[in-house]
This record gives sequence, structure tokens and C-alpha cells, in this order.
Amino acid sequence: MLGVYKVALLVCAQVPAQNRDGNFI
Repeated sequence: MLGVYKVALLVCAQVPAQNRDGNFI
């Protein structure tokens, strides 16, 4: 289950510009 969490963090880090929240992390 930890793999899914890591993937979510990687995706959020890779697309901060496409995210409407911008820098969510």
C-alpha cells in the first residue's frame, strides 16, 4: 500500500504547474 502513497507524492511533485492548487505540497 505504501507504493500507492509514493506514486501520489511523485505525481504531485512532477505536475505542480498543472495542478490548480499549484504548490499543494
